Amino acid sequence: MPLHCHFGVLRKDFEKMGGPGSGRRRGRGREMVESYRFLDVNRLSMRGYLRPGLSSVYHWTDGNEVASIKLHAEAGRLHLSYCVCVGDEKWKDVAETIPIVRVPCRLGGSSTYFRF
Repeated sequence: MPLHCHFGVLRKDFEKMGGPGSGRRRGRGREMVESYRFLDVNRLSMRGYLRPGLSSVYHWTDGNEVASIKLHAEAGRLHLSYCVCVGDEKWKDVAETIPIVRVPCRLGGSSTYFRF
């Protein structure tokens, strides 16, 4: 299963909702957040994936490779590159950049966060 990023979208035509064709599509249940792949910023940081200049591939496995994503870290940001297929559409290449914030901790070190 590929990595999917799901963001809420505000539709301009929300007044028209509830008409013909609205509701669930046949054969497709509601997707649960558990069905999506995720990136844990703490795990990436601890394993060195966020070191500026590093290019790598992150893999999700269940004994075999299930999905993967290309990562390229720069100071203050992480570039993601992956393929996604939604429903019956063809596979699409996706490139995203996520800002990274490091916040100093009171007792030393820092905490790393993705900034959306």
